[in-house]
Amino acid sequence: MKVNIKKSVFILILLVAVMKMLAQDEVPDVIKKIYNSYNQPVTIYFTGKIQMYDKAFPEKIIDRAECRYTMTNNSFNGSIGPVSILLNDRYYVSADNGSKILVIGRRKDLPKMSGTPVSYLEQLSNGIAGGEYTAIASHSTNAGLLELKQVRRKDGATAFAITYNILTGYMEKVMVENTNYDNGSGKTMVLEITYSKPIKLIAGSGFSEKVFFSIVHNKLEVNNAYKDYQLINQL
Repeated sequence: MKVNIKKSVFILILLVAVMKMLAQDEVPDVIKKIYNSYNQPVTIYFTGKIQMYDKAFPEKIIDRAECRYTMTNNSFNGSIGPVSILLNDRYYVSADNGSKILVIGRRKDLPKMSGTPVSYLEQLSNGIAGGEYTAIASHSTNAGLLELKQVRRKDGATAFAITYNILTGYMEKVMVENTNYDNGSGKTMVLEITYSKPIKLIAGSGFSEKVFFSIVHNKLEVNNAYKDYQLINQL
């Protein structure tokens, strides 16, 4: 069985240590700290290593990929495995360089869980407020851990964990458990991502859609590098 990591790459979130438990009402502050650390008016760059495995057999890696992100505020570009990605103020682009598929759409139509590497936090925060998840925040000297579990177990994502630096808010390790991932198999798959510490870059124009396409006289024109790609136009 080959699990498609791309189905879960925009769902992100573990490291177990001796932790001091925090009050439940501090969870929103933790989520806000992590979110704000990545949404600053400065440009940052970081990388990640992704792997997926059956929770019952963590030593057997089913799929793996590497990712990289350049971000400023709510815009980013980068790659996840063979897929190049872009999200700016107006558009989102996904270019699968293996399958040669180019997807173009408007940012306003993008699901919240499929935005920047931390945009899913808003969705989880709403889930906590709505009673869909229980959440526990804890910390040691310089590492924090945020854990969420579904109140009523369903198919799909049932447990999340984020390990982050309590001083900077930057994520270090992310895990999500997904039950019945593969058509009701009953297995619990784990998506695990380890992130590097972001570094600051000189701001530039690296968030332009013109790398992929242009709008000329109200008509979409794909750049030469993507002329032979299958175009999925969602504009």
